[in-house]
Amino acid sequence: MTYRVCIALVLAGCLLSGCGGDGGSDETGTEVAAADNVADVGGTDNGAPDEAAPDLVGGVCPGLKTIQGQAFRVTEMEATEPTDQVNEVWALDIAAYSLVMVFHVVEYNEADGTAKIEVTSCSSETTKEGDKVTPVGYQFALKPAPFNVKFDGCSFTIVGNLSMDVMTPSVSKPFHIFGLTGGGSFNESCTKILKVDLAGFIKESEAFDLCLMIPGLGSPSFHWFMNLAHICADADSDGDGTIDSYRFVGHVAATRETELFKDGIKAIESTVEECLPDDKKCVSL
Repeated sequence: MTYRVCIALVLAGCLLSGCGGDGGSDETGTEVAAADNVADVGGTDNGAPDEAAPDLVGGVCPGLKTIQGQAFRVTEMEATEPTDQVNEVWALDIAAYSLVMVFHVVEYNEADGTAKIEVTSCSSETTKEGDKVTPVGYQFALKPAPFNVKFDGCSFTIVGNLSMDVMTPSVSKPFHIFGLTGGGSFNESCTKILKVDLAGFIKESEAFDLCLMIPGLGSPSFHWFMNLAHICADADSDGDGTIDSYRFVGHVAATRETELFKDGIKAIESTVEECLPDDKKCVSL
């Protein structure tokens, strides 16, 4: 296994394969101003051509009238910071339904153009024939994180900030991405979230005892692998003058699959049997 592949696998399994803490709480109430720096990476839906956001700024987005109660599974997840080496592996995990994230629209208020949405990782039930994997259903695996959005046509802005807890079987515990700001857009029929740009933080201390399984290498710490790649924490998430986090920048896209979404929480069991923490100081190149 090459050095680059090892790093890609680790980051894919950890950056968005788990998070710590309660999905509804942030470590900080500080508003993050990093959203303006989100790279504009073109979004696709599993290889489908890009779909331009509708030109409805200040107007009416027809699909919003029926958006309440709808569930959207993430079909694309890409990062630009702290690394972009995770994206190919994420795509494979999403296609195999081992990495499932769902945005569930809890409430839509047509009068003021706002909505309450919740998001987190899901456990998935699938069937397989040969190489074809077919989803049967999804269910939240963790307590979902609620957040509010404000619409302008089919586009929306996240009000305040958002936290996401993400979990897959190959990591020792959930991982927490917090202080996320940004926004995105739906298509006119609201069958797709075309793109959501996000910028926030990953607490370095959360990475100390977050381990994942890598064939031939056991279950190393995510922090150890970040240090191996000389990717060091570079952000002060709470404004106290101390660097405490990795900066996260990326985007997601999603497709409406409400018929597969089930109420309740069904935990994902970790397959990691041993996790040796690592809190050694990172040395940047």
